[in-house]
Amino acid sequence: MAIKVTGEQYYELDGQLTEIKRQLRQPNGYPFNPDRLKVALQDAIEGKFERLRLSVVATVSLSPTCTISVCMFSREWTFIEAVRSLPDVVRTGNTVELGNSVAANGYTLTSTLVESLINRAKRGEETGLQTDYYGNFFLVSTGNSENPVLVGDFDHVDGAWHSRTFHLSDDNLWDANSRFLVRNLDVSKLAT
Repeated sequence: MAIKVTGEQYYELDGQLTEIKRQLRQPNGYPFNPDRLKVALQDAIEGKFERLRLSVVATVSLSPTCTISVCMFSREWTFIEAVRSLPDVVRTGNTVELGNSVAANGYTLTSTLVESLINRAKRGEETGLQTDYYGNFFLVSTGNSENPVLVGDFDHVDGAWHSRTFHLSDDNLWDANSRFLVRNLDVSKLAT
Protein backbone atom coordinates (compact mmCIF):
# COMPACT_ATOMS: atom_id res chain seq x y z
CA MET A 1 0.00 0.00 0.00
CA ALA A 2 1.48 3.31 -1.10
CA ILE A 3 1.27 6.33 1.20
CA LYS A 4 0.92 9.80 -0.28
CA VAL A 5 3.75 12.08 0.87
CA THR A 6 2.59 15.54 1.93
CA GLY A 7 4.35 18.70 0.83
CA GLU A 8 5.81 19.22 4.31
CA GLN A 9 7.04 15.60 4.54
CA TYR A 10 8.64 15.88 1.09
CA TYR A 11 10.39 19.11 2.10
CA GLU A 12 11.77 17.53 5.32
CA LEU A 13 12.90 14.29 3.61
CA ASP A 14 14.52 16.21 0.75
CA GLY A 15 16.38 18.34 3.30
CA GLN A 16 17.76 15.22 5.00
CA LEU A 17 18.86 13.70 1.69
CA THR A 18 20.52 17.01 0.74
CA GLU A 19 22.39 16.98 4.08
CA ILE A 20 23.76 13.50 3.33
CA LYS A 21 24.97 14.72 -0.08
CA ARG A 22 26.57 17.80 1.55
CA GLN A 23 28.45 15.56 3.98
CA LEU A 24 29.68 13.36 1.14
CA ARG A 25 31.16 16.41 -0.66
CA GLN A 26 33.17 17.74 2.29
CA PRO A 27 36.80 18.55 1.35
CA ASN A 28 38.10 16.52 4.33
CA GLY A 29 35.92 13.54 3.50
CA TYR A 30 32.72 12.00 4.79
CA PRO A 31 32.78 11.98 8.64
CA PHE A 32 31.24 8.49 8.95
CA ASN A 33 31.72 5.06 7.39
CA PRO A 34 30.53 5.29 3.76
CA ASP A 35 30.05 1.50 3.54
CA ARG A 36 27.57 1.65 6.42
CA LEU A 37 25.79 4.59 4.76
CA LYS A 38 25.44 2.52 1.58
CA VAL A 39 23.87 -0.36 3.53
CA ALA A 40 21.54 2.00 5.42
CA LEU A 41 20.43 3.72 2.22
CA GLN A 42 19.75 0.38 0.53
CA ASP A 43 17.72 -0.71 3.55
CA ALA A 44 15.71 2.54 3.30
CA ILE A 45 15.14 1.98 -0.43
CA GLU A 46 13.80 -1.51 0.38
CA GLY A 47 11.59 -0.21 3.22
CA LYS A 48 13.62 -1.91 5.97
CA PHE A 49 13.28 0.73 8.66
CA GLU A 50 13.52 -1.45 11.75
CA ARG A 51 17.15 -2.04 12.61
CA LEU A 52 18.04 -5.73 12.80
CA ARG A 53 18.96 -6.61 16.38
CA LEU A 54 20.77 -9.76 17.40
CA SER A 55 20.16 -11.23 20.85
CA VAL A 56 21.65 -14.30 22.50
CA VAL A 57 19.09 -16.95 23.54
CA ALA A 58 21.59 -19.43 25.00
CA THR A 59 25.31 -19.97 25.32
CA VAL A 60 26.67 -23.50 25.06
CA SER A 61 30.22 -24.22 26.15
CA LEU A 62 31.67 -27.15 24.20
CA SER A 63 35.22 -26.79 25.53
CA PRO A 64 37.30 -24.20 27.41
CA THR A 65 38.13 -22.55 24.07
CA CYS A 66 34.84 -23.03 22.20
CA THR A 67 31.54 -21.40 23.06
CA ILE A 68 28.51 -21.35 20.77
CA SER A 69 26.09 -18.44 21.05
CA VAL A 70 22.58 -19.40 19.94
CA CYS A 71 21.05 -16.16 18.69
CA MET A 72 17.81 -14.82 17.31
CA PHE A 73 16.87 -11.61 15.52
CA SER A 74 14.30 -8.89 16.09
CA ARG A 75 12.67 -9.40 12.67
CA GLU A 76 12.91 -11.47 9.50
CA TRP A 77 16.44 -11.54 8.14
CA THR A 78 18.70 -12.56 5.28
CA PHE A 79 22.09 -14.23 5.63
CA ILE A 80 23.95 -11.06 4.63
CA GLU A 81 22.01 -9.05 7.22
CA ALA A 82 22.81 -11.67 9.86
CA VAL A 83 26.53 -11.59 9.10
CA ARG A 84 26.61 -7.78 9.02
CA SER A 85 25.08 -7.73 12.52
CA LEU A 86 28.12 -9.53 13.99
CA PRO A 87 30.81 -7.49 15.74
CA ASP A 88 34.03 -6.76 13.84
CA VAL A 89 32.69 -7.99 10.47
CA VAL A 90 33.16 -5.71 7.46
CA ARG A 91 29.95 -3.93 6.45
CA THR A 92 29.74 -4.72 2.77
CA GLY A 93 27.47 -6.54 0.35
CA ASN A 94 30.41 -8.41 -1.17
CA THR A 95 29.98 -12.02 -0.05
CA VAL A 96 33.67 -12.89 -0.50
CA GLU A 97 34.72 -10.03 1.80
CA LEU A 98 31.98 -10.92 4.28
CA GLY A 99 32.97 -14.59 4.25
CA ASN A 100 36.65 -13.82 4.78
CA SER A 101 35.77 -11.46 7.63
CA VAL A 102 33.54 -14.09 9.29
CA ALA A 103 36.30 -16.70 9.03
CA ALA A 104 38.96 -14.29 10.32
CA ASN A 105 36.81 -13.55 13.39
CA GLY A 106 36.44 -17.27 14.15
CA TYR A 107 32.62 -17.28 13.89
CA THR A 108 32.36 -20.45 11.78
CA LEU A 109 31.32 -23.89 13.03
CA THR A 110 32.38 -27.36 11.93
CA SER A 111 30.15 -30.38 11.38
CA THR A 112 31.61 -31.91 14.58
CA LEU A 113 30.49 -28.91 16.64
CA VAL A 114 27.01 -29.00 15.09
CA GLU A 115 26.69 -32.75 15.78
CA SER A 116 27.69 -32.12 19.40
CA LEU A 117 24.93 -29.51 19.75
CA ILE A 118 22.33 -31.80 18.18
CA ASN A 119 23.36 -34.67 20.49
CA ARG A 120 22.96 -32.41 23.52
CA ALA A 121 19.48 -31.39 22.31
CA LYS A 122 18.57 -35.08 21.80
CA ARG A 123 19.60 -35.79 25.41
CA GLY A 124 17.27 -33.01 26.56
CA GLU A 125 20.00 -30.57 27.55
CA GLU A 126 19.22 -26.85 27.25
CA THR A 127 20.83 -25.66 24.02
CA GLY A 128 18.52 -22.90 22.81
CA LEU A 129 18.14 -24.73 19.50
CA GLN A 130 14.85 -24.77 17.66
CA THR A 131 13.35 -28.25 17.68
CA ASP A 132 9.96 -27.37 16.18
CA TYR A 133 10.46 -26.89 12.45
CA TYR A 134 12.27 -23.51 12.55
CA GLY A 135 15.84 -23.48 11.27
CA ASN A 136 19.13 -23.39 13.13
CA PHE A 137 21.62 -21.63 10.84
CA PHE A 138 25.40 -21.49 11.16
CA LEU A 139 28.43 -20.42 9.10
CA VAL A 140 30.90 -22.94 7.67
CA SER A 141 34.35 -22.22 6.19
CA THR A 142 34.83 -23.81 2.78
CA GLY A 143 38.53 -23.20 2.10
CA ASN A 144 37.48 -21.82 -1.30
CA SER A 145 38.75 -18.28 -1.90
CA GLU A 146 35.87 -17.50 -4.30
CA ASN A 147 33.20 -18.70 -1.85
CA PRO A 148 34.86 -18.73 1.60
CA VAL A 149 31.72 -19.34 3.69
CA LEU A 150 28.50 -21.32 3.28
CA VAL A 151 25.48 -21.24 5.54
CA GLY A 152 24.43 -24.54 7.04
CA ASP A 153 20.97 -25.23 8.41
CA PHE A 154 19.59 -28.04 10.50
CA ASP A 155 16.02 -28.36 11.66
CA HIS A 156 13.86 -30.86 13.49
CA VAL A 157 10.77 -31.86 11.51
CA ASP A 158 8.52 -34.89 12.02
CA GLY A 159 10.79 -36.37 14.67
CA ALA A 160 14.00 -36.25 12.62
CA TRP A 161 16.87 -33.84 12.12
CA HIS A 162 17.48 -32.58 8.55
CA SER A 163 20.31 -30.48 7.14
CA ARG A 164 21.07 -28.42 4.05
CA THR A 165 23.43 -25.67 2.91
CA PHE A 166 22.96 -22.29 1.28
CA HIS A 167 25.20 -19.66 -0.28
CA LEU A 168 25.71 -16.50 1.74
CA SER A 169 24.16 -14.56 -1.15
CA ASP A 170 20.84 -16.45 -0.86
CA ASP A 171 18.31 -13.67 -0.32
CA ASN A 172 15.47 -15.64 1.30
CA LEU A 173 13.91 -14.00 4.34
CA TRP A 174 14.16 -16.22 7.41
CA ASP A 175 11.73 -16.09 10.30
CA ALA A 176 12.70 -14.23 13.47
CA ASN A 177 12.05 -17.49 15.39
CA SER A 178 14.90 -19.22 13.56
CA ARG A 179 18.25 -19.44 15.32
CA PHE A 180 21.67 -18.24 14.19
CA LEU A 181 24.65 -20.02 15.78
CA VAL A 182 27.92 -18.16 16.19
CA ARG A 183 31.19 -19.53 17.53
CA ASN A 184 33.11 -17.51 20.13
CA LEU A 185 30.91 -14.41 19.91
CA ASP A 186 31.96 -11.54 22.17
CA VAL A 187 28.49 -10.50 23.38
CA SER A 188 29.90 -7.35 24.97
CA LYS A 189 30.37 -5.99 21.44
CA LEU A 190 26.75 -6.47 20.36
CA ALA A 191 24.91 -3.31 19.35
CA THR A 192 22.29 -2.22 21.86
